[in-house]
Amino acid sequence: MKLTKHILRKLVDKFFTNKINDNEQAVLDGFVRSEYDTALDNISFTTDKEHTRDAIWSTIENTINPTAKLRYLPYLNYVAAAVIVVALICVPFLRNHEKMLTYSTGAAIDSIQLADGSQIFLGANTTLEYPEQFDRKQRVVFLKTGNAFFQVHRDVSKPFMVKSEELTTQVLGTSFNVRITDSATAVTVATGKVNISNAKGSVDLLPNEKGVWANNTITKENVDDAEFKNWFKPYLSFKGVTLKSVTDLLEYKFNVRFEYTQESINDQKVNIYITPEDSLPEILNNLEFITQLKFNSNDQLITVKNN
Repeated sequence: MKLTKHILRKLVDKFFTNKINDNEQAVLDGFVRSEYDTALDNISFTTDKEHTRDAIWSTIENTINPTAKLRYLPYLNYVAAAVIVVALICVPFLRNHEKMLTYSTGAAIDSIQLADGSQIFLGANTTLEYPEQFDRKQRVVFLKTGNAFFQVHRDVSKPFMVKSEELTTQVLGTSFNVRITDSATAVTVATGKVNISNAKGSVDLLPNEKGVWANNTITKENVDDAEFKNWFKPYLSFKGVTLKSVTDLLEYKFNVRFEYTQESINDQKVNIYITPEDSLPEILNNLEFITQLKFNSNDQLITVKNN
């Protein structure tokens, strides 16, 4: 809502002198909410929003002297006046506005359901920040680390956005995977249409297409495997598939990276059954028994070589 400097000051004066009517109050409330939403959109997703809000409120509350506000109001510019209006009128609105929650997984995968009905499957060692309630015109979540598969509830009035590293993924209702590694951020589409963008460009993705942000560039490629949309399923059965197909899925599931000392190794055919109770070390032990290969773990890197 756009208000001229003159009208805004007039409304603020009326508020402080208790002469504001209901219609004027509604206009003022609308202006404050619009300004707050705009400011929030400009906050970097790496910012600790709870800390930022606390700092803002501490500054406002320490600055405002209730007994002196009328005396100093005429000398404030319209931005400062708007801040005081925010503090005095909209405290309940702002304090509860999109309360952010943070969820982190450990060594096992997990899932959460958002307030809009969207389902998110989180790989191991993954951190997601999301609002307790979606109060604004957009549904925004923040994937800080790891890997997640999103099944987004369709709502054409509220686009769904995932912010990850320097990449923004936007959809209306679809399913896709977002994975953050040390060297890249990749978005792979299972169903629907997805847009990924940042200051360097924008790319639309369709099913079985992957967009990758790496080396300061967005690229697009086709994907032939189904591991990116199956890794979170509780029971996984592999029969006569290549070892690489299995390890690709494990990379999504456990947020690790496999490296082969010989390229021919990854073409070895395997049969393996994975249950929700199987940890990564247990799966690797089974693979060693099946393939007679050696799987050496060093933090998030697993090297595969001949015994």
